Amino acid sequence: MEDLDFVALAGMSDEDLYRELGRTVTSDDFGAGRPSSRELIRRGRAWLTAEWGTIRTAVCADPRVQAFIADENSEARALFGAVVDCLLALFKTLPVALIATLIIRMGITNMCRAGNDSAPTL
Repeated sequence: MEDLDFVALAGMSDEDLYRELGRTVTSDDFGAGRPSSRELIRRGRAWLTAEWGTIRTAVCADPRVQAFIADENSEARALFGAVVDCLLALFKTLPVALIATLIIRMGITNMCRAGNDSAPTL
């Protein structure tokens, strides 16, 4: 799933986004049973937590994201596009639109605030 439709992704629940992320980061276990929905959500959250520092560094350094943080009237779609671009540079085979939606929901300003290096509480 790599659909960059912000409106559709914004309408998904957090659990749906984590489930899709978990499905993407889970390798095919050839012959093993499929992970449960709950397990896919757990894997999606664990992956995001593990990659948070790398993601934060890339997203928060982007001039478009910095401009958004400085300007309260910025367009959400412009922010979404900037975050997606940053993530595409990091992760070529992952559903970056899902990750971008989760980041924006968590609060980009809080994520990029100086000294806030910890991953979100999931």
